[in-house]
Amino acid sequence: MLFILAIDQIQRILEKATEQGLLSPIGSDPIRLRTSLYADDAALFLRPTQQDVENLQLLVERFGEATGLKTNIQKSEIYKTNCEALNISNILDHFWGNIAEFPCKYLGLPLWIGRTSRADEQIFD
Repeated sequence: MLFILAIDQIQRILEKATEQGLLSPIGSDPIRLRTSLYADDAALFLRPTQQDVENLQLLVERFGEATGLKTNIQKSEIYKTNCEALNISNILDHFWGNIAEFPCKYLGLPLWIGRTSRADEQIFD
């Protein structure tokens, strides 16, 4: 129960950071939900800018210091969408986590972008 109470605060922190301009809004119609949280798994969404990445990292680190909930860097992965024209390696230069590719699994469910092929489906068999 304590975990749920603490983790709910990360969404509020990210909303406040967006309102204050520390994080860029997501999408043309700003999406308020920046996180997908379940048990000890979290997915955080942000625009691929150096400032957003640095600010998110700082917010997550401060959240960990305040709550005792730390990020497991070895299990952290970054999935990019719609940013082929950007140099993601430079943007993520000091960010923890590994750059990974779709398709992937989140909470045991397969995730991919666009239509799946037989090859995509076989990855999860």
